Amino acid sequence: MRIDAHAHLMPPAALDAPPVGLRPWATAVPDEAGVTVDGRAWRGRGAAAALRSLEAQRAFQTEHAIDLSVLAPWVDMVKGPREPALQARWCAVINGALGAAVAGAPEFAWLAALPDLDGGAAAAALEEAVAAGAVGAMLAATSDAGTLARPALDPLWAAAERLGAPLFVHPGEYEPAPQLRAGFMVNLVGNPADTTLAAATLLQADVPSRFPSLQVILAHGGGFLPWQAHRIATGFARRAELEGVSRLAPEDFLRWFLYDTVLFDADACARLIDRVGDDRVLAGTDAPFLMRDAIPFAAPESLGLGAEALARVLGGNAVRVFGLHDRQRSHCTTDLD
Repeated sequence: MRIDAHAHLMPPAALDAPPVGLRPWATAVPDEAGVTVDGRAWRGRGAAAALRSLEAQRAFQTEHAIDLSVLAPWVDMVKGPREPALQARWCAVINGALGAAVAGAPEFAWLAALPDLDGGAAAAALEEAVAAGAVGAMLAATSDAGTLARPALDPLWAAAERLGAPLFVHPGEYEPAPQLRAGFMVNLVGNPADTTLAAATLLQADVPSRFPSLQVILAHGGGFLPWQAHRIATGFARRAELEGVSRLAPEDFLRWFLYDTVLFDADACARLIDRVGDDRVLAGTDAPFLMRDAIPFAAPESLGLGAEALARVLGGNAVRVFGLHDRQRSHCTTDLD
């Protein structure tokens, strides 16, 4: 079973009826829809037509022989509100619309939007979403409230560990920093940098040791983490103010995280798999964005893996992490009919 562990959908129902404090907008050329946040001058980027379309995802699945896509919200838009209660209401609207959009569609599963400004609210949103059928949640790599090292997020880590709900850490900004707006640098450099910062701050807060069964997936191959792990560990050991910070060896903390394959280079994917193990990497595409990457599905042989390892990366790991065993059994039964 081939599973795209990293895909996105912003359901039109959420964009059409956001909570009070957000105002919908749409343009015909280009075909985009978004929300404006009361009190913010920046309008926010709009979701393109493909990002709002389940049929676009189905077409992509057909093109790349993908059996199931795990759909997550767009972090940039989730991060629009600056007020915690409004963000919690916005996430509830998104999650309700996502769940409704994929209901009865066995080729899709969904990840919840989490209000990153308030750890308690994020834990509550996760509980509610999992009860409604979410297989995990997508969490912003950075927040207007601070990094992922802040103690206020402990309720979220505890809830996710208890529920067995993986957290997919993904970069994104409603309002990019000025120095990253030109030249698409917010995506090309800002995204992997934010993912690396997220991972390092989780280590700073000793989350892997305190919540050992928590499952955290890092977008875009983990950013720079797999290649800068020893730098981070050395800094933790040498800086006086970091005394008591995680003492996990790089080899151990690298294998605590999970990773997608959105690296745009088969050799880079193969090196990542060699570095962390084929049981820690999930094939993903980031569809339908411009910066999507279907290499593992379009050219699986380019990863240089044996049959069993390739089966794990292309879907087996996602079945385990997201708890998709029933979908896998159903798929196998259908293939035999």
